[in-house]
Amino acid sequence: MPLPTTHVLINLAIFFPFRKKLGKYWFVFAAFSGLVLDFDFILELIQNFFGFNNFFLTHGGIIHSLGFVLLLGMISTIIYYKNREYGKYGFILSAGCFVHLILDFVLGGGQYSLMLLYPFVETQFRLHLLEPYTLLNIYEILDAVLIMCALATLFYLQRKKKSRLI
Repeated sequence: MPLPTTHVLINLAIFFPFRKKLGKYWFVFAAFSGLVLDFDFILELIQNFFGFNNFFLTHGGIIHSLGFVLLLGMISTIIYYKNREYGKYGFILSAGCFVHLILDFVLGGGQYSLMLLYPFVETQFRLHLLEPYTLLNIYEILDAVLIMCALATLFYLQRKKKSRLI
């Protein structure tokens, strides 16, 4: 699976062009949205502590599904109609989680597959384009390239006096 740095940097890159319309805390929510789906490891730790063995609560289980992302999107829409500022952050969260799913589906590796269509179908899906290259530490290389691109972009924007991140 892509490393946390990859999830965060890709989401920041996607939302960066819209930063002025998204509010002053967009940066935090974009970074958080890249990681929130991976908090399902906490559920896995809890079930292991109590001796349960439910696949749906493991990493890549029900939280890594389009149904969960759609639920976040519906909640964000309701919040948006009540308070537009908070709704923007809900949109960032749900869109960032969707990007997370795409990254895990396309770039994921190892034994992990995603139950993308849960609760309708319990079939696991994966594309894992980079799986043949996992022996080359491809995920670490991808993270290093993304970090270098992010730093180069920040340096460029600072030189142009346009580096208003927040």
